[in-house]
Amino acid sequence: MIYLFRIITIICLVFWSLSIFPQEKHAISGTVKTNENEPISFATISIKPIETNKIISFTTSDSQGKFKLVLAQNISLNKLELLISHINYGKKLIAFDPDQFEYEITLEKEANLIDSVHIKRFAKINQKGDTLHYNVEGFSKIEDRNIGDVLKRMPGFDVADNGEIRFNNRPISNFYIDGDDLLGGKYGIGSKTIPHDIVKNINVYTNHKHLKVNKDKYNSNEVAINLEIKEDAKIKLNGMTKVGIGTPVKYDIEINTLLLNKKIKMLNSLKGNNVGDDLTLALTDLLSGPSVPSKLVSSSTVSYPPIQRKRHFMNNSGMFTANNSHRFKNDLFVRSNINTHIQKRRTEFEGINNFFIVNDTVTLRESQFGNNLAKGLGVDIYAEMNKLNFYLKNEFKFSTEVENDLSDINNSATTFNQKLRSNSHLISNNLHYIPKLKNQNILSVNWQLTKKRMPQEILFDPNIFEPIFFNEILSNSLNQKSGRDLFSNSVNAVYTLRNKKIQQNYGVELGHTSQRLYSKLNSIDSLGIEANYHDGLENNNLKLGESNLSIYSRFRYKHKNSQVTLNIPIRYAFVRYKEENQHKEGNKSFLLIEPYFALEHQINIQDKINLSYNIKQSINDIRTLYQGPLILNHRTIQQNSGFKIWSRKTHSFLLDYSIKRPLKMVFANIAGNYSIASSDILNTVIFENNVQKHLQIDYANQVKSTSVYANISKYLFSLASTISLKTGWNGIKMENFYNNELYHFSNDNYTLSTSLDFQLFKVLDVAQKFDLNYFKTESRPHSAKDEIAKFNANQIKSSTSLTFSTSKIFYLKALIESIHLNQKSADAFNFYFVDFSANWKFPKLSSELELIVNNIFNKKNYNTFSIHNNGYIQNSYLINPRISMIKYVFNF
Repeated sequence: MIYLFRIITIICLVFWSLSIFPQEKHAISGTVKTNENEPISFATISIKPIETNKIISFTTSDSQGKFKLVLAQNISLNKLELLISHINYGKKLIAFDPDQFEYEITLEKEANLIDSVHIKRFAKINQKGDTLHYNVEGFSKIEDRNIGDVLKRMPGFDVADNGEIRFNNRPISNFYIDGDDLLGGKYGIGSKTIPHDIVKNINVYTNHKHLKVNKDKYNSNEVAINLEIKEDAKIKLNGMTKVGIGTPVKYDIEINTLLLNKKIKMLNSLKGNNVGDDLTLALTDLLSGPSVPSKLVSSSTVSYPPIQRKRHFMNNSGMFTANNSHRFKNDLFVRSNINTHIQKRRTEFEGINNFFIVNDTVTLRESQFGNNLAKGLGVDIYAEMNKLNFYLKNEFKFSTEVENDLSDINNSATTFNQKLRSNSHLISNNLHYIPKLKNQNILSVNWQLTKKRMPQEILFDPNIFEPIFFNEILSNSLNQKSGRDLFSNSVNAVYTLRNKKIQQNYGVELGHTSQRLYSKLNSIDSLGIEANYHDGLENNNLKLGESNLSIYSRFRYKHKNSQVTLNIPIRYAFVRYKEENQHKEGNKSFLLIEPYFALEHQINIQDKINLSYNIKQSINDIRTLYQGPLILNHRTIQQNSGFKIWSRKTHSFLLDYSIKRPLKMVFANIAGNYSIASSDILNTVIFENNVQKHLQIDYANQVKSTSVYANISKYLFSLASTISLKTGWNGIKMENFYNNELYHFSNDNYTLSTSLDFQLFKVLDVAQKFDLNYFKTESRPHSAKDEIAKFNANQIKSSTSLTFSTSKIFYLKALIESIHLNQKSADAFNFYFVDFSANWKFPKLSSELELIVNNIFNKKNYNTFSIHNNGYIQNSYLINPRISMIKYVFNF
């Protein structure tokens, strides 16, 4: 009941925040058609008083010419008239009858009639069908340099710190540059490189279907954006050169070249800096994400602090990316994406981690001074033919990375050195072919091949782990060689029947995945001689193979503005393992049914509601099968209780409601999610000598998760600014073992975020952001149900940006950030950061000169406080000192 009350409360608050939408009382509907009785879509229907031109309400007709116009409660129905207009048809005025709410309207064909339904001067947002057009010039400001800066200011858009772009809370599925997918999933390179002044419009496709062969077959929830390049920018080479030097011994260089014409596109970039700009973030695949397993061993137990990365990231980085594409006459599109990087990174922090368990408090202290060097290379070759009668794609990927980490660590018991070397090698290929058959049905064939190796080697002091293994020190130092290998091969075929009422898809998939997890402990004596540690009793050499045969069917029924989707996949999986060191092997088969149901209803041309329910079943990963101890970091050992193959079942329910008012520049989204994950394996933690031992044991358990999220953004014409509000709540109930005691946990996280930018006196631009994060947790031991430990913490972050400009060639900018951390059991933390910059533009020389001072007050450390299931963590980080720089930028 408490969870239900919280959900109802948040939903009520969200609907209150959406009170800008008038409440319905009078609904006026009808149809717009031609003299030939053909429906007219995208006609604008407005209602206004007869004696004035003030629009009371307006809407647009859908693909069938139908419209529905809603009036607020306080509107009198007397002396009103309907104004109907369309770009290709005449304008018509109809006297509104208070007793008539249904109209049949006929428009006559006329040439080039554009009327005042657009916003004065020019429309910042236009809608044509499922596509929204954002005028870049209407949202850009003097301090903006790339298109990503402008996107953050557009209503409906949200740009995350890692570069991920969302529209109305939906992640984009494609990032096109003048119609071509030049960058694939690494579109962060484009948003940070492409100058905003060469982009005319940002086109948002809200019902996006990339495959032309599937055009008009079904409704899509995918959202894609397209950068519409200006005509004069297509016929020349564009680019930028930036050189920055500063103190103490700082540099920031960048060279970009862009060619974006219809046939050939090129975006090449060379960057280097030591001012805290993490260049590798732009190399993250923001569309597909990590499709292969992560590394086993890490050098640290502490994550980055929750502040801007430039504040704490102490780096010396270089990166080169070459992105080129060519579109041939036969619609063949070929692109290559090549990148290489080298990055040195230094870290320094101190931390305390407290665990409150029955009759005891475990405190883990540590400090770490680390140096990291990473080198990487990535290649992506992509070829595609996307036509109405067939689709053909092949994508080849190769990547390799070598990382070396050297750390000096001090924990509660000892001081020691640690060396970690990690390699990662990936090769994959994806072939996809979809022909449209003579009977107009569609066949889709997809083949995916992936291989990855991730060997790692860590060298550390035996004083940490040998007392746990054998209660004595046997070696001068220990060496663990470990890693994961993966090979995956799958092929599937889907046959789509063309049916006016019900679209039917029938498919089959055959796949096999082989994994190997290995670890070997070696002792190193005083002479540096390496030997197998303790006769290899602590080693792992586990091989896991999984073969799958899937048969699935999908049905889509579309009726007017509604679409129902039902997926019924049936998967047979055969899993086999073999542990060569312990001479154990076994197998198990599964029959998994994972139904999916979705209901989508288009309330009108602007509002949509989605409801979905699905069951997902996954088979346990190889990391829950091995039995020998595996050292994950200098404070954590993990092993499992036995060779047990199991599956996890998750039930998920999602409700999503999205609202768009493009001409009013209002976008909103409300979503709720509830899931239950059931498993027969549970993690247990045992504390011993400043080390956490993680064991996977047999124990049936559930994780229940509930979340509610809402956001709204609107462009305010009176302030020429965008205001946004986001709020959400997430609650999780789960169980875990600590020192063989079962605990029940209940976690709640509340978030509130607002942003507003506006202009004062036509010379001062103000951008204000506010973020509130409140987290609380309750921990209850199973043996003492009345002993409930409660922890809570809140973080308030605000930033104010002030930009002063009296002309288009000069501006001053100040950024003020404040961060407040509060928790009852610890002192409050308050931090303030102030940055300053001045920019001079020289249009005749196509140049800029910029002076930057970051961290004016020269803060040296940043403290954080966070809580977890049954305790809290307090960390202190060394951050970048004051940085002063002068930059010269040349645009061509």
